[in-house]
Order: sequence, then C-alpha cells, then structure tokens
Amino acid sequence: MMKATLRPSLSLFVVCASAACGATITQHTKSGDDQAVTGAKTIKLDDGFGRSKDTVSYPGGDRVDWKTFELATKSDVTIALKWTAPKPGLDLSMNILDDTYAVLKRVAPSKGDKTRKDAELKGLEPGHYYVQVYASERGDAGEYTLDITATEARVVMPQNLDPLPNPPRLPAIPAAVAAGGGGAAGGGGVGPKGSETNPCKPGENCPPGALFINPACPTAPPAMPGTPCPAAAALNPACPEAGPLMPDQLCPPKPRAGRITERSRDNQDIIITIDKGSNQGIGKGWTGVVFTGKSGSKVLAGSEFSIFKVTEDESYGKIRKLSLDDLGENIRVELRSPPAP
Repeated sequence: MMKATLRPSLSLFVVCASAACGATITQHTKSGDDQAVTGAKTIKLDDGFGRSKDTVSYPGGDRVDWKTFELATKSDVTIALKWTAPKPGLDLSMNILDDTYAVLKRVAPSKGDKTRKDAELKGLEPGHYYVQVYASERGDAGEYTLDITATEARVVMPQNLDPLPNPPRLPAIPAAVAAGGGGAAGGGGVGPKGSETNPCKPGENCPPGALFINPACPTAPPAMPGTPCPAAAALNPACPEAGPLMPDQLCPPKPRAGRITERSRDNQDIIITIDKGSNQGIGKGWTGVVFTGKSGSKVLAGSEFSIFKVTEDESYGKIRKLSLDDLGENIRVELRSPPAP
C-alpha cells in the first residue's frame, strides 16, 4: 500500500532542495514500522508474481523500506525496482537478503537518469527472503514499484561425464600370422601389425607407415607417430554452466524468465508483449516458449515464438501456431538467446 506521506515527502524534498534544509532532517523521522526488518511488509507471490508500490525519501525522513516474500519451492527469482522521482537524476537502490540477513545481492547506487534496476538470483532454496529498498544518498527520493517474479528452478542434467572407454583391444596374434596377413583374412578381425585393428605400442619395432597407440591419448584411434591427440572437450569461459564442449561447439542459448503483459491478434498470429527488454539484455532474434499453469516447466504445445521488436523494458514476440483461446491465461515464458559465436 502506498504510504499516506508520499506527496508530503516529495513536496518536502522540493522545499528542502531550495532551502538547503536536507542536513537538518534525519533519515527515519517520518518512517513507519517498515524502516526495520522486523516491520517488513509481506509481498505475497500469486502464480509466482508479487508487486508492492511505495515511496522512499531521504529528505522526507523515510529513507528505507523493508519487504519480505516467501518461496515454497526452489526457484529462480527476478526482482525489478522501478521508480518515478520528483526530478531527474534521483537514485534508489536495493539489497536482497536471506532469512539469516546475509546479503545475497547488492544493487548498488548509480547516479544518472536510470529509473529501473534489476536483480536475478538463481536456485534460491524455499524460505523467507527480504528486500531492502532505500534512497541512495541525501536528496534522493521516489515513488517506486517492486516486482518479484519466481519460477521453479530447472534441473540441469550433468554434462561433464567421462566419455565411454573404447572396448578392450584383442590380444596380439603370433608374429608369423600377422606378417602373413592371416588375421585380416580370417583371424577374428585382427589385422597385420601396425594396422588400426592391431596397432603398435610405443617402443615396438614396426614397419614404416605403421599406426601406433599414443600414450598421451590412449583411447584415441591409432595414428602415425607424431600425430597430435584429437581436440578434447573443455569448459568454454563464455558458458561454463554448459559443461565441457568441443572446440567447434557453440554455447547453448541462455534462458531468461519473463511474463506476458499483453496479447493481441494480428491476422493469423498472436502478438505478445513481454516484461523484459534491452535493459535486461533481451534483443531481436531471441526465441521463447510459454509455460502452462502456475509453476513447473511444462511447455504449452505450439507456443514457440520469436522476438521481432525490443524496447528498453519490453519485447514483442509472435506466436504462429496458437489461437488466443489456446494461449488462455498462461503468462510465464522462457526466453533464449541466439547461439553465441
């Protein structure tokens, strides 16, 4: 609920800015119980989304507000702080804490014309969490909206398992048979010494052109001496969460959670507006899907879409395979970036 002191606080700011009385006002003379964590106001998450509107004003004597929310399941959480200030250039900030009051995310003060800040937290365990919203410095103030979006944390299957070993090699056949090529003709698939099926070992005296086992990569196919080991999978610094990748493999698309705020019909297509834009890293060419229900990770069949337009805080997607009735009231989406080069 918006504080009753909102307009007086912002008016007081203007007066104090002209009269230079800010130094005489303490930070909490006009604060309510929510100035302390013990008086934090609860933001209830309905279908994974909750919103609170309020105001803070350093010169108005109400610098800090505390909010709290609860997660029932392990979740990825996005918190968006948006504000309107009585004049340009005023800044708000926030901290996110767990139930032991340890700071999980600090969204630091930053002067300029910015009027929105976001925080993303992955894999938060069930429990109580707190958001501390505050006017950054003396003179800062604003009416703000705090949006909290929680989606069930998706289980990532491990991708760094050891490769399956090659089958055991057959025992070497007698030299006389190998020299005569008997193994290749009917010796159970074992070829002459130095062949791919009967490679030489390091230190053995084999004929020119023979294939050897490289002790640096014993599971690799036999090769000529001096042949380097084939490239191995390794972590890509651009996407370490993807696990080991081959050198020619691109990073997989990175998912981002969002919500549909508007929907409309354009001929045979559905145009959806999503609450994430360029300020949150979204760009043209991103793709996405719509999830069904209030939680979980079940994709709505035929809901695939692509982003064709992006503004600072919104993006627009086009769904080609669904009707408005099929889309229904489902609003949770997952956005994926194009593959990284």
